[in-house]
Amino acid sequence: MIKFILRKTVFKKYDKETQDHLLPLLTKKYTTIWFCCFMFHFIFIVAPMLLLLMSVHDKEFDSAFNIALFTGIAIYECLWGFFYLFFMKDIIDFSINVLPDTLYNRLYAQRGKALLKQDFKKIKEENYSLYQCITSCLCQGHCYGICFEILSVQKTGNIKFIAVKDLANKDNTETYTMHVLYENNGWVFDTYNQRQYPVEKALILHKGIVYKDFSYNDIKGLNYEEFRDKNCEDLAKWCEEHDCYQSWKKDD
Repeated sequence: MIKFILRKTVFKKYDKETQDHLLPLLTKKYTTIWFCCFMFHFIFIVAPMLLLLMSVHDKEFDSAFNIALFTGIAIYECLWGFFYLFFMKDIIDFSINVLPDTLYNRLYAQRGKALLKQDFKKIKEENYSLYQCITSCLCQGHCYGICFEILSVQKTGNIKFIAVKDLANKDNTETYTMHVLYENNGWVFDTYNQRQYPVEKALILHKGIVYKDFSYNDIKGLNYEEFRDKNCEDLAKWCEEHDCYQSWKKDD
């Protein structure tokens, strides 16, 4: 049912092949957003309104309890209405971004073997801005730098460069797009949807072709720009040979 709704709404502009590619990657993300948004508004707006209507239709409405209940809920709804009016942007942001990100992080992002719960705690302590990125939508489009930072903190595992079948990006004429994953213990952390998968499953979901892995020894003593400049020419050459788009380039 959720996938059908996503096909008709969020992924409506894509053809069936692209929808089939995106659904396994993003269904849980959008389900979490919709669930949190619905429950937030139901609990704080709809449920009190239902109680208000029930108290009005109660045969014993003239009882002191019902009158007090009606008055209390009516005042609450008025105050909430003013609060919602003046802080609408913040409330909507909380219900569709902050709350879903928190729940999604607990249910999905931290479930896997690439990054364990104690690893997230370590990253939070050593690089809080990185922690904020990998537990929210902020990391989409920044896979190169974020995976480098994860490896720098963890000092174990690999950065895995893969060419993915990017059907959703119609701006690129290439068949593939270069994507980077953090790999550890036979699993990967994917910045595209903040999920963890066994390596083989991730390659199947992305229809990916592996370019190269970089270990901690490959980046030790280098900052991100130095690491990029050292390896971007080889990557560009490989991408040109394999019809793959990449945006990992030297600064002018």
